Amino acid sequence: MPRTRWLVLSIVALAAVLRLFWIGVGSLDIDEAFSVWVARHPWRDIGAVLARFDDHPALYYIVLHLWMRLAGDHEFALRLLSILCGVVTIPLAYWLGSVVGGRPLGLLTAFLMAVSPENVQWSQEARMYALETLALVFAMCGLAWLLAHPDARAGSPGKHLALGAFVFGTATALWTEYTAVLFPLAAAAVLAYVAWGKRGERRRGIVRDWLPAYAAIGALCFAELSLAFRQVHGANVINWFPVNPLALPSTLLVAAGLIALGRVIWRSEPQWIAFTVGLWAVPILCLILVSLRHPIFTKQTFVWTYVPLYLAVGAGLLHVRRRWAFALLLGAVMVVDIVGLVDHYRMDFLTSGVRGWDRAAEYVASRVRSDDVILFYVPYVQPAFDYYFERAHRPVAEHGIPADFGSGRVLFPPLTDNDAPRVLEAVAGHPRAWFVHGMFPSARVILNALDRSGHLLDSRVVTNALTVYQYAINQRAHP
Repeated sequence: MPRTRWLVLSIVALAAVLRLFWIGVGSLDIDEAFSVWVARHPWRDIGAVLARFDDHPALYYIVLHLWMRLAGDHEFALRLLSILCGVVTIPLAYWLGSVVGGRPLGLLTAFLMAVSPENVQWSQEARMYALETLALVFAMCGLAWLLAHPDARAGSPGKHLALGAFVFGTATALWTEYTAVLFPLAAAAVLAYVAWGKRGERRRGIVRDWLPAYAAIGALCFAELSLAFRQVHGANVINWFPVNPLALPSTLLVAAGLIALGRVIWRSEPQWIAFTVGLWAVPILCLILVSLRHPIFTKQTFVWTYVPLYLAVGAGLLHVRRRWAFALLLGAVMVVDIVGLVDHYRMDFLTSGVRGWDRAAEYVASRVRSDDVILFYVPYVQPAFDYYFERAHRPVAEHGIPADFGSGRVLFPPLTDNDAPRVLEAVAGHPRAWFVHGMFPSARVILNALDRSGHLLDSRVVTNALTVYQYAINQRAHP
């Protein structure tokens, strides 16, 4: 037991090191800066702000608001909240694996979670996904305990605690990220499979246990529906990227592999096949189906599904009897993780197109004058620029094209030829104009209007998706 404790602590320490590594390198990205912008509002106003501008629930932003009052709003402090959530998830992953397959599976599941590139990445972002994963792993622990103890006496402390963990973890996740609704849906599929294999009183007992739990989750999250309705009604739900055509066949192939693997490992314990396959495959398949109409299929929306996947992978590795084969397979998994971690550190922190705002702000701050004007497109990028520019204490007029950030209900307003007069109006009366072009959409309308208003003095390519232009404005063009 002491040896196991030290191994768990060592894995937790490894997880902390991987998540703290390079945490101060690279500016906040545009989504992190938006998190800060929202969290800087009084906590009572955060719901109203989200109703106008965002498509996420309020819990993470409220927690971040309180965290900023305690730890400050420097990059390291902002990301530290997610790091803590990611690190605390590791001992929970150990406990989950121990419930399913004993201490060896607990240790291996915790280790795979600790070195997972995806979980490291989202534990280093000042966003809500590490908190969501922590909450859902807590809920998985409750679900797993109840599946492992189907004959637990009604009203026993263990059963109460497990149901409470499921309810509390699920409700917390739902208040953190809307797509977490796929977890109770997947859990219901797991429970339905388990109940289908029971008869008589045992089947009715499952229904009696879980209906109140789901009712409690509904009651805890009922108030959230008002915010969700206002966000959908306000067209805040953002369609991101089209679904990769290979996503569906790849998911079905992996799910079939997990079923086959589970039939070998858990031949006499089919509940764990349902647990791992259901909690991994059901959410991803649902996201693919939803994304056929509203593309929201991005890896952060299902990062928590890596937990049941690693549980199955760990169980499969432990099922290998020959030590050399186990070492070879584990080494192959480690090579994949190391390559993924190196790619994450290099791409996300050093060359990411959504970062570089510290360098852009420093470039402008070192050359800007008080009578200049700074223009932005897309307006959503302005909080990322302002987060760094405000440190220079250079009060300068700022305008978003085609609309000022926060002036309407749309964070990504489309740019058309009809917006050219907006550019001319914004630069009128200013001898020089700076144009910060962030993200990838074409800014031809703005650049053409600036060319008509004056001439280009300088430009700086900060990243492949961030360019800063400096224009001298001809005042005779603006009577």
